Amino acid sequence: MFPTIDAFVYRETLEIERRDDTSLFYLQKSERAAPPDGGWITSHSESGFIRQLEDGALELTSAHSRGRAEILRGSAVVSESPMVVEFVSTAVSNDPRVVTSARRWEIDADAFRYTMAMGTTRVPQLTPHLSAVLRRQRD
Repeated sequence: MFPTIDAFVYRETLEIERRDDTSLFYLQKSERAAPPDGGWITSHSESGFIRQLEDGALELTSAHSRGRAEILRGSAVVSESPMVVEFVSTAVSNDPRVVTSARRWEIDADAFRYTMAMGTTRVPQLTPHLSAVLRRQRD
């Protein structure tokens, strides 16, 4: 998808935990396939909070495993199925390559679909970086 990154096989987990009436905590981890032995290597992780602001907007704060921090602001459309949440960055720090980012989530029953876009110093316009469909795993 992103023109400067080669495609690769990966797997991902996402955990979301309600913290209080207006905020959620999330932890996301990705592992990359490691041929030829078929193992997996951690390639990315991030964690942060999603909270509702006083004006009704949503804010996502995110810390990445390689040091990048992001603050994104967005909104949710909950009257439809799937519920759609869209965020656009208001701040990206500690990674000189990334200048902007955006995320779109679609949440429907046990499926979580997302697209992450970013703009970099080499590709400044928001460009799709990654999209995935995650399915809920029941304990």
